[in-house]
Amino acid sequence: EKEKERDNKRESKKEEKREKKEKRGKKNERELMLEGSAMGQYQAVNPLLLVKMDMESTWSVYKRFFVNNAAYLDGKTGSGDEVLENIIGAELEFDRQKKRKKENENKDGKKGDGGEGKEGKKEGNYDLPPILDIPPIKNMFCLYGVNRATEVGYYYKQNKSGKYFLDSSADESSKKSDAINPNKLTIRGGIAYETRTTVQPASAGVMISGDGTVPYQSLAYPLQWEKMAKERGIDFNLEITEIQGSEHRKMLQEESVLLNVLSYCCYGKRAADL
Repeated sequence: EKEKERDNKRESKKEEKREKKEKRGKKNERELMLEGSAMGQYQAVNPLLLVKMDMESTWSVYKRFFVNNAAYLDGKTGSGDEVLENIIGAELEFDRQKKRKKENENKDGKKGDGGEGKEGKKEGNYDLPPILDIPPIKNMFCLYGVNRATEVGYYYKQNKSGKYFLDSSADESSKKSDAINPNKLTIRGGIAYETRTTVQPASAGVMISGDGTVPYQSLAYPLQWEKMAKERGIDFNLEITEIQGSEHRKMLQEESVLLNVLSYCCYGKRAADL
């Protein structure tokens, strides 16, 4: 029994030493993080490296990886900060273009659909099934790819046996405004695609397309919820990030997508707005 007691005491002392060592290690890590923030090495992305005093955030860990990871930076031009700027550079430029377009439209006195809608409904009243109405949440963060050729229609004809097949003769109307293609869609092999030059009437006439799988009007449907919420006086905050050229299935492999997901989770805003 005495031997067991001595063994227990030895184990207890070892455990105390391990705990002290771990605490010292964590303290040193926090001090290094504070030193790094003082140097401003992440300023190009977000000047607030730390959330509170010596508490390190997921966002700062992620940025530290990109800025300091030699394997990641290998083959890329510029410093870590410049590399991150390049990742979201296309998104920033696209965002600036959309803002300029919106400002020009406001100057010209153009406005979105209001008052009486196509259905003759009064502003704020919509005859919609519940699944299409505003979701019961206060914040919605949308992240999706745009400007990929996306299937939006099909042209069929019937053979003698009564079976339907794609009608490739419709290709003659590709990019032409006529009875079977009023929106000047690209048609290949009887399949109609929206592309980066497709005008979207329901989205203030911007030229844009979906993510290669989902059409743009479906991706951007939350804009309709935002409009309805304003008309009804509902508190509904919508943040949308459109990633240039991001493909529906592969987008989770893209750096700009991951940056924005972490930005939304940590700060509730896009990486471009930090």
